[in-house]
Amino acid sequence: MTSKPLGVLLLYMGGASTTEDIKPFLYHLFSDREILPLPAPVRIPLAWIISRTRHHLVKGAYQQIGGSPLLKITRNQAEALEKTLKEEGIEAHVELGMRYCPPFIREAVGRLERRGIERAVALTLYPQYSKATVGSCFAALERATASSPLTVETIPHWHTHPHFIEAWVELIKESSANLPEPPHILFSAHSLPMKVVRQGDPYPQQIKETVEAIMEKLGPVPYSVAYQSKVGPVKWLEPSVEDEILRLAREGLSSLALVPISFVSDHFETLYEIDIVFREEAEKAGIRNFARVPALNLHPNLIKTWKELILERVT
Repeated sequence: MTSKPLGVLLLYMGGASTTEDIKPFLYHLFSDREILPLPAPVRIPLAWIISRTRHHLVKGAYQQIGGSPLLKITRNQAEALEKTLKEEGIEAHVELGMRYCPPFIREAVGRLERRGIERAVALTLYPQYSKATVGSCFAALERATASSPLTVETIPHWHTHPHFIEAWVELIKESSANLPEPPHILFSAHSLPMKVVRQGDPYPQQIKETVEAIMEKLGPVPYSVAYQSKVGPVKWLEPSVEDEILRLAREGLSSLALVPISFVSDHFETLYEIDIVFREEAEKAGIRNFARVPALNLHPNLIKTWKELILERVT
């Protein structure tokens, strides 16, 4: 066991909690060089234009869901992790560091430094690694600790951890049992530009590995994988969730369970895109029974996953 207090950094994209937060969140997102790999004189003005344009497009959607609970859920996850580490005899201070909204990653590092923490473990809340998500968070962390006495060990991915897989298996079984007939399982992951994929990004392969690990536990059940939340005219990972729903409907499917496989908490993509947009599209296409498998949020096996990842590095 570690004798000195341990720092734990939970890193994530963050999100706009209210409509007033949308524009600054989008600006920080699209001014990130990992998201828009353009020279700063081009990237910064373009980020400002995109944030103003998309603000008007998504404001109504945010109003429909009453804002995003992502930050609240993530704080609760941090508290649960700190508590379970304490039960294992680990005195840990868990801090949230968001990439595109307060509390920013640099602020989280500063809070650990002021506590006198010398060693920390950092993991992102993205199970699967992508340069655009995990890579961006770790790049921001590296900048924040460039002149810091804090030593940080990073955990780049945890997409097949047994407890993470078991959490999804449990939730999928529960949701499927609530439908009047066995469903087709549709795994939905956040999309990624093909330009990033062609550069060797492991994200789609790790999505595949997560799904295969789950299906090994579920048994011979029909399933497929699709992608959501693409932005802009460039080519992204396919098929899109919308296209996959239409394909399944044309084949006569009447029961569907949608799994937000790359998300660990409820936010805009689950509460609006899946619960409202995709549900409506499924119903219009003739899919009578639609279930959205819950996000993991505070699932005990999710917190257990993070605890074990940290314990492996400090004990």
